[in-house]
Amino acid sequence: DDPLPERAVWEAEMAPHTVFVERDGAVVAYGHARALGAIGYVVHVVVDAPARGRGLGRLVMRALHERLAAAGCARWELNVFADNAPSLALYESRGRGVEFATRVFRLPWDAIAALPPPAPAARAVAARDAETVAALEREFDLPPGQLAHLRPAPGQVVVSVVDADRPDARRLGLARYDPAFPGACPFRAADAACARVLLEGLLPMRPADSPWIQLVVEDDAPLADALLAAGATKVHEIVHMAGT
Repeated sequence: DDPLPERAVWEAEMAPHTVFVERDGAVVAYGHARALGAIGYVVHVVVDAPARGRGLGRLVMRALHERLAAAGCARWELNVFADNAPSLALYESRGRGVEFATRVFRLPWDAIAALPPPAPAARAVAARDAETVAALEREFDLPPGQLAHLRPAPGQVVVSVVDADRPDARRLGLARYDPAFPGACPFRAADAACARVLLEGLLPMRPADSPWIQLVVEDDAPLADALLAAGATKVHEIVHMAGT
């Protein structure tokens, strides 16, 4: 039930990075990927159900490989549902290996109060300029452009957590939030109390008709467990795959 993008948004943001496979005048498969510095991030690989099992997924992957290599990428990454055996086999055949688990949750906004209280000096701060966003990408070891390329979209914001009482300037959490979804990806927090700071910082941007926020938690079982304990519902179990 994830919302579809508006046509104008799709044409501007996704179509330039998409390849299509046609047969007899009809689109039977497509792939969507982005070059983020040296990393190529594969977002979608889709084959029409009646056309599956005929090698079209491999054809899409070859086309994306050529595009990403031409853009200077040396490594590619993607997320795939943990129970999607055909896709896992396809990606493994193209040199991908599983690196870590990603979990997607829906947390009711009113469940934020069930998370541990944060430190008094911890607060959420919105990134206001491209230089700050780029610094956050480096600090959290994200591909260059992963945060930046969606920031111009209406209402989207990158938020981090700072604690004035800490002797270092290290950020304790990070979220890229899209109120149209509504969701945060990535959603990273040093602990459950830090997650609460992030969520309370995003609360004023909550759409009036949305009772929950969707959170993408990567390679962080303690945070995932804390969200479940607070009342979140797991929507997806995903594995992150990568290779040269």
